[in-house]
Amino acid sequence: MTRSSAYTLDGLPLRRRLTRGLRIALERLGLWGPVFRLYERHRAASAPVRPAQDDGRPYPPPYLITLVSSTPDPVFFSEHGRLDAERMRAAAARHGIDLFAGARVLDFGCGCGRIARWLAPEVLAGGGRFSGVDINRRLIAWSQRHLAGDYAVCGLRPPMRLQAASIDVLYARSVLTHLTVETTRLWLDDFHRVLRQGGLAIVTFHDEDWVEGDDRDLVERDGHLLLTRSLEGSNFMAAVTTRAFLAELSGPWFEAIETIPSDRSADRQAMMILRRR
Repeated sequence: MTRSSAYTLDGLPLRRRLTRGLRIALERLGLWGPVFRLYERHRAASAPVRPAQDDGRPYPPPYLITLVSSTPDPVFFSEHGRLDAERMRAAAARHGIDLFAGARVLDFGCGCGRIARWLAPEVLAGGGRFSGVDINRRLIAWSQRHLAGDYAVCGLRPPMRLQAASIDVLYARSVLTHLTVETTRLWLDDFHRVLRQGGLAIVTFHDEDWVEGDDRDLVERDGHLLLTRSLEGSNFMAAVTTRAFLAELSGPWFEAIETIPSDRSADRQAMMILRRR
């Protein structure tokens, strides 16, 4: 018997099928949420202490870092936040908006400020306004206490408590990756409401290049695939969306003006830049 036939079942690794089966059973019983939250707490509590590179910005406690980064490592949290902040600023600049020159910026799904801790001070120093929203009250409470800018809790579904046409640029880093198609459609409508005419929505997502095998075939067939279906809005729910499907989904409100495919080897999600119609 070959290794392939011994360790796979219908082309999917046997261990992965067994793990998926257990997860589905727990989801149906309504138990997966508590199990996943316990896992997050255990990972945060048991992580080895690593000296963080002091960037002059406050670090959230390990559990809050785990909620947004899936790891309690403060170095990972800080460095990837800095890289994503640079990526967001460069994306806006390519399409005519300087985030540090009086822009009104919204961090949608800001968490405990992984990106905001880098961008907010510069946006405010340039005479702009910086806001952040998230569904997790603990993350927002920490951001309100420790970060520059204005932070507020939002629901899993819209609307945000923001005035119409009050934002020049919003970004949503790894938020659509945790939402269903139905919820994504609702948020795209609210993005359109809060952005000014010609404003930009910069979103990252898991595209078809993020998966392979059966999952790749399924997402290319349907345009969207939920790898996990529980805890919408958390890191547990994992959604994959083709680039073409997201452009079509956002079409009633936005023009997709730039799309960058994902690079899984660099742990970099796909990015789509949408201009408000």
